Amino acid sequence: MTVVGELKIVPSADIGQLGPHQGEALVYNWKWYYSVPGFLLWLVLILALVLPTSNHDRRALLVLVPLAAVNLLWLLSKKVLGIPSSSAQQFDMLFQSFAVGVAVLWLMAPTLSRCKGIARLLLSMGIVAATALASSLSYNPAFSTETSVLLILVVLFGALLLLSLTAARWGCGGCYAPLRLMLWLGLWTLLGGAVTMLGFFIVVLLTLSSGPQHILPEVLQVAVVGLVFGACLYLLNLPYMILGFVSPFFRERLQTCLKLEPAAPMAKPGESAVPPAATVRQHGE
Repeated sequence: MTVVGELKIVPSADIGQLGPHQGEALVYNWKWYYSVPGFLLWLVLILALVLPTSNHDRRALLVLVPLAAVNLLWLLSKKVLGIPSSSAQQFDMLFQSFAVGVAVLWLMAPTLSRCKGIARLLLSMGIVAATALASSLSYNPAFSTETSVLLILVVLFGALLLLSLTAARWGCGGCYAPLRLMLWLGLWTLLGGAVTMLGFFIVVLLTLSSGPQHILPEVLQVAVVGLVFGACLYLLNLPYMILGFVSPFFRERLQTCLKLEPAAPMAKPGESAVPPAATVRQHGE
């Protein structure tokens, strides 16, 4: 809910007999456009839904289902973990950057599929970076060093997700096999999370310190944190992958972007596994 109008701020403290419990009220006139940056992230999602002609289909709205699911799980997780309010904003920014960024990638999949190789990867990373920037400006319009670090992490883990999908595709041999694809994706996301966090940690320490003597004691802890980040990234991406498996509209995008071929049907008992075309050639010979 957006607050508009006069805001009255009254400081209060129980100081006993030393003075009044409440101070003088401060009235601040909050304009409606002060809240506009908070909608910037959702504007990116709306544009990804509206602008591409490939999304002029009611089925494109199905991408909101996994987005709502992961947001609900995030709200429950914050209550269970008891994340303090002082840190909640940073975690919210990280979470929404990934959640909305993955949704935008699915919506932009037809455009991405027209690119090849490294161009597709760079464009996908650009989409993730733009979404992360919109997320950071939504939560904190005043750009800071801490925001820059969070943005770097988002871009790094966004690249990790894209590379893990590519590696999982190779693990499946280019065949559409949902279970095998998700197993390979889980393996590469976990390992990649540890490697990504370790690399980020080492670069930061080498930049801030004079040598590697402070690195070794924390390496194991950072690797575990990376595994946790990788697991969280995998779980966040899971509802979107399920959507790609169950919805023909998004399944086509998944198969096109990852260049997955439908798995060859298994031969029934008593039937030959040789393709019909090959059988015809054999009889012709």
